[in-house]
Amino acid sequence: VSDLAQVIAKEAEPQDLPPAFPELAPLSLEPAPEAPAPTGLEEDDEMRQIFLEEAAEVIDDARQALGRLHAHPDVVLDQTAVRRAFHTLKGSSRMVGLQDFGEAAWACEQLYNAQLAAQHAAPAPLLALTDELLNHFAQWREAIVARTDASWRPEPVVRVAEAMRLHGEHLDRKSTRLNSSHGYISYAVFCLKK
Repeated sequence: VSDLAQVIAKEAEPQDLPPAFPELAPLSLEPAPEAPAPTGLEEDDEMRQIFLEEAAEVIDDARQALGRLHAHPDVVLDQTAVRRAFHTLKGSSRMVGLQDFGEAAWACEQLYNAQLAAQHAAPAPLLALTDELLNHFAQWREAIVARTDASWRPEPVVRVAEAMRLHGEHLDRKSTRLNSSHGYISYAVFCLKK
């Protein structure tokens, strides 16, 4: 009888349930690494065309994951899919010499690294910003296709992503005033051109 009581008591003990968010390795939110060494593919039109085709698919996949996140913001798999999309855009663009595009994507990847590390449901302002960012990257990709991308810069994307990551602020997409060492700077975030 005492053996049976011990078995029943053991089964009645609370079971360790897996957390809603799996344990994650610590994520580095270090400053952007220096520009990667030349790959030899920077002037390869065929590789650039492959990047442009794949970038369209990656952006579309991220939009699909984001659509699911709007309905279920706590799904880690979809948060990870968006993060992976920014990671892929970063690496692939840098490989073909599109350093500015890569830097902007890196800032968005860091935003999602922080979100995943926090292990919370994605807040509505993050999802709204991500919609805007994915639209921006799609437009930038189109500018690259048309070879009209010379004036596109990463700084506005970096500022917007950092404002969300560091302060939880969704900066106005039309006109944003940011503090800088030179005072306030006004810029049109989604023109993203100097």
